[in-house]
Amino acid sequence: MVARAVKHLLRKLGKLVPVYLKNEFVSHFHNCLFGAGINENPDVQIEDVLKSFYSEEDFEFSKLNTASVLELIKSEVFVRYRYDLPNNWNSDLIRPLQLFREIALKFGIQWKAQDYGFTKESFDAIKDKLSIQSQVVETTKTKKNKKKHSKDQQQVVEVVTPRTTIFVADDIVNFVPIVKDSTYKALLLDEIFETARLQIYKGDTEIGVNLLTELASIYEQVYGGVHQQTTKFNSLLAQSYADLGFKTEACNVARKACILSERTNGFDSYETITNYINAAFLEAANGDFVNAFHLYKKAFDDWSFVFGEGHPSSVNTLSNLAEILGEHKLFKQSEKFYLAAIEASDKLNDDSSSISTMLRYKYAFVLLQEGKYEESLKVFKKVAEGLDKLVGPEDRLNKDVSALVGNIGTYLAYNEHQAAEKRKVLAQQAAAHKGKFKVKSVTEAPSAPVKSGKKAKKQSAQPNPEIATQSVDDILNFIEGSSKGKKNGKKLKEIKKVNSYQ
Repeated sequence: MVARAVKHLLRKLGKLVPVYLKNEFVSHFHNCLFGAGINENPDVQIEDVLKSFYSEEDFEFSKLNTASVLELIKSEVFVRYRYDLPNNWNSDLIRPLQLFREIALKFGIQWKAQDYGFTKESFDAIKDKLSIQSQVVETTKTKKNKKKHSKDQQQVVEVVTPRTTIFVADDIVNFVPIVKDSTYKALLLDEIFETARLQIYKGDTEIGVNLLTELASIYEQVYGGVHQQTTKFNSLLAQSYADLGFKTEACNVARKACILSERTNGFDSYETITNYINAAFLEAANGDFVNAFHLYKKAFDDWSFVFGEGHPSSVNTLSNLAEILGEHKLFKQSEKFYLAAIEASDKLNDDSSSISTMLRYKYAFVLLQEGKYEESLKVFKKVAEGLDKLVGPEDRLNKDVSALVGNIGTYLAYNEHQAAEKRKVLAQQAAAHKGKFKVKSVTEAPSAPVKSGKKAKKQSAQPNPEIATQSVDDILNFIEGSSKGKKNGKKLKEIKKVNSYQ
């Protein structure tokens, strides 16, 4: 709303401004909008030469200040959208960099690619390197002889002026006309694509793939090699190849779609970032995790830059990065990404939402594989509480999580019992040493003759402390008990099914 209101105000107020003063007008308006924390009454820097060509009415825009601009925007939003902006909306509701970008796209402003400080601290940090350099013609008089008169000399001198505002007129490179239009579409291309999909559905995969390959060249002939429609089709073609199992071809076409999208839509557009995410997913499916990691990082950085931190799509990107790291047994790094995804999801969707619950479910398995059983138990309990609210206690996944909570709790209790027994035996050893009695260590097996036959079965099983160093499946198998026979095997299969959800 604010960006569209600013666009209409710039067009309305800009009609009265001469063409050669457009840069000064737009930069001054932006200073009033974004520079409240730096200077509420910014000055308009206009060359003296231009002032001599125009009347005072042409410089009416220089009377604008922060209060008047904010009031104009507030009234414009109310007139167009019937929404009353609250007080301090410019500091509480908007993100300066994102609003600055939206205004530039809607009004067609090309700014210099440099840092702009929207706060007092950031502005003070960069204002020295963004000083205004201008050329001034200076006239000096020189005396030669008594008989000859003095002669005036002119020379061009560069003057460096410190920057007092966020924007200056020289920061604007150009204005681009924004024309609303629509692209003509060839219906024949849609018919060919539907025919290819129908052939694949019937089982004629070779005919369908040949049609898709020919369709790619037809798109380039109709729309050209660099066009938005060609970009969309390449992205769709990559997904079709992936569904058919042609993973390498899908990755190549997805990379081409990313390049074309940057050329046609811009590197910071929603379509380009989406193509990055799709390409990263296909790279991961093809086993090239390094490329997938780089593409996910690129997409995440662009999300954060363009739309700010905490964008909903960034949660999915962080989760995918965590899964890639987990597949390479980098559990510590995967744990950090899962924590970041959970934190972002809790802010956006609430901690009891389905997205946050499933992220915690995956995070708990990472902790389990890392050997952090107590932390994993706490997270699994949180997951069980969330599933009770979302799907109810009779859901299969909820039952599996509850079983895991019980198994891990039993295992931790067993370890605690073993540690207590060990401490007790060590205390007995210390007491026996003082009394000159020898007590065997807890790890030593009692020396007894080996018995055979039925009497050997009646011997009590000795504890095995090495079970704590075994895998998760072996630990859970031990927790369930090794004397249950077939029932224990069924339980282990159920636990492995739960692990497969990850």
